[in-house]
Amino acid sequence: MASRYHWISTGASGFFAGGTLITPMTLSFPAGAQMKRWLINEVNIRGRNQGANINYFQPIGIVYQVKILTGANAGRIIWSAYRRLHCQPIFTSTIPVQYILLMHGTDLDLGVNEKSTYGKATEGAWDLELRMLISPEGATPGLATGDYNVQFKALYYL
Repeated sequence: MASRYHWISTGASGFFAGGTLITPMTLSFPAGAQMKRWLINEVNIRGRNQGANINYFQPIGIVYQVKILTGANAGRIIWSAYRRLHCQPIFTSTIPVQYILLMHGTDLDLGVNEKSTYGKATEGAWDLELRMLISPEGATPGLATGDYNVQFKALYYL
């Protein structure tokens, strides 16, 4: 049997309100797999916060963690980061004035494409997990809400 490169992927989508832990995404590698690259892509996170004063203008950040769950390197965090969504403030001219903060992040801001070599031809099966936390910054009096979509992929050699 000839060795080949293979992609595996998983993803998550849904809605958030305030600080939300996106459902952890797990990739399972077969025995003998050697991971060569992993990606976080097709990211689209949109949020909104609205209120009666400027205190509602608190941005949202995304906390990432990629961790090996099982196998020879179990428990190893191979990457972590914090990224902030772009913000656009809007003021309405109605009485009372409404302060609205629109937030948006896509692949350009939130996507990741990393070379990474883990796993050996002599090792058993193992799992890799992505955790993402949507985290409002500061003491926001309002509750930021929105939706998200994200894909987690890895390339391995077997």
